[in-house]
Amino acid sequence: MSEATQPPAIPTIAIMGHPNVGKSSVVSTLAERDEIVVSPLPGTTVLCGRFDIKIDGREILQFIDTPGFQNPLVVREWFVAHHERHPQPARQFIREHEGDPALQQDCELLRPLAEGAAVMFVVDAGGPVREQDRAEIEILRLAGCPRMAVVNPKEEQPELLEDWKRILRKDFTFVRVFNAHQACYEERLGMLQDLERLDQSWNQRLAEVIDAYQRDWSGRLEDCAGIIADYLRDCLAWRESAALASPAGQARLAAELRERYQDSLRRKESDAMDRVRQIFRHRRWKPDLTGHPGLGADLFSSETYRLFGLSRTQLILAGVFSGAATGVGVDVLLGGHSLGLGALIGAAAGGAVALAGGLSLGDRQVLGRKISQRVMTVGPNRHPQFPWILLDRMLLMARLTMRQPHGRRETSAPPASVPSPEAPEKQGVLSTLPGDAIRSAARNLQRGKADDWRALRELLTKWLEILSQPTPTRPPG
Repeated sequence: MSEATQPPAIPTIAIMGHPNVGKSSVVSTLAERDEIVVSPLPGTTVLCGRFDIKIDGREILQFIDTPGFQNPLVVREWFVAHHERHPQPARQFIREHEGDPALQQDCELLRPLAEGAAVMFVVDAGGPVREQDRAEIEILRLAGCPRMAVVNPKEEQPELLEDWKRILRKDFTFVRVFNAHQACYEERLGMLQDLERLDQSWNQRLAEVIDAYQRDWSGRLEDCAGIIADYLRDCLAWRESAALASPAGQARLAAELRERYQDSLRRKESDAMDRVRQIFRHRRWKPDLTGHPGLGADLFSSETYRLFGLSRTQLILAGVFSGAATGVGVDVLLGGHSLGLGALIGAAAGGAVALAGGLSLGDRQVLGRKISQRVMTVGPNRHPQFPWILLDRMLLMARLTMRQPHGRRETSAPPASVPSPEAPEKQGVLSTLPGDAIRSAARNLQRGKADDWRALRELLTKWLEILSQPTPTRPPG
């Protein structure tokens, strides 16, 4: 870097390159800003856009999305002829040409260099190196700025990729392959670590940035685990109740309560998933889960229970058995004067409400005194498989969200399941976890004490850390 060019107070990285090579996608992914316009049409970005990264309200890093080079051959010719006479060739080029309409975008993209920014040069390795590409590389070399190259592999062509890497290594401190449409947290962190070594004057500041970035990510995982734990606690205790006017209306009321119960839990799941998206800073992305093998079906559908390890027949039988047992208790409670209503609800209606939870009747208490009005209640669901279905779906959504790059614009959700080797048709992530981890989580879920819920959050945080990796491995118990 020229001695006359002072780096900005906050590390600033200009993303540069030819039009339509993926610059905006790289910025969007690194800055976690899905509001940045990403388009397949060249020339979408015509002005520099500045995007700050803030942690705890403090700005720690800035990325600049620049227009693509429009006239690299002309600009290179000027740089070759003038760079030795000007300590800041980018600034001098702007002074001489900012009034020229033909070079307006070239002046705009060089402006961050005149202000002391480092460069992340993005190239598309889907085609051969052209003369325009060589011109852009030479311009950045002559500008004298700290620089690294990012190869965006739009298409898998190993021979071309190696050619690009060989040429770029001559003039760039680092060359990194980075697919902005697939990059997860670990790859973004690796990019920041390369930037830390790019310029010695930024070492301390970028070390602080990386430390803040890692702490922020850990905090997000903990917050996500808290959302999932609270969601489980709320759903597993949820019930819907209503007064029963007469025994003749029990079937209709049971059906109404079942629908209310199911709708309440659907909303709770949707709200929890939205909160997870917000934690990982997806402001616009909301996936279309239709067809997703684990999340596309309704929470209470037979498909969901099949995919997550429980057949509908098993569930309905469990509902009949638990409902019938509850019914016997109701008859006893009512002194045998319910005309078999408890048993009827348990056996006949139990299967109908099995997917919603238990069903019971009881006297209503007002100021400690019994009144004759009967209350019908659906929930909470006591089936041992139910908590795991809730948890599995939330973990699938969390994994999908954590691994969704912000530069990606598809609303559809690619499969985020982790099929079990023993049961490939199962779509959950829990089937891949070791048995001691499941037993530990089961104790936390069943007892529901404060210490157990804290332990569950810690365990969920470990699982989320593993699920955020590019290739999930077996998490610790």
